[in-house]
Amino acid sequence: LRKRPYNDDGSPGPVKLRACDLQPAQRRIFDVAVERYCMELAKHSPYPSPTDEDVFASRSWFSALSDLVKNSNYADGDATPTQGELELIKARIHNFRGDVRDCARDNLINCYGFRSGNDLATLNHNRELLATLTLNNSFVYR
Repeated sequence: LRKRPYNDDGSPGPVKLRACDLQPAQRRIFDVAVERYCMELAKHSPYPSPTDEDVFASRSWFSALSDLVKNSNYADGDATPTQGELELIKARIHNFRGDVRDCARDNLINCYGFRSGNDLATLNHNRELLATLTLNNSFVYR
């Protein structure tokens, strides 16, 4: 476990759990649970409420554990997640959103006719296209 240097008041920071600090058995569950958590976010909402985040993280952990017990002969079928492990899973939401953004960026060029490049003609074309798409809310984004 690692410590943050100091809190705002100068006191030592709290212990913060990292994925590399997990024991191998917990790390295996964690890795599968993160994949399940991303599926939950994709299926329901990439911007869940705090309560939904907790539910998705917990559901993902137990789904991963169940899958490992059933398919990989995992022995510890009662591995209840700690609050730190659930927080680690929930912290991956930013990675998921970034991955979605990267995929969307790649597909946006093909879908709407944007051009890639840095020359003046390309920049002007993209600016005009953006202005056209955003004029009077004509761009369908929901």
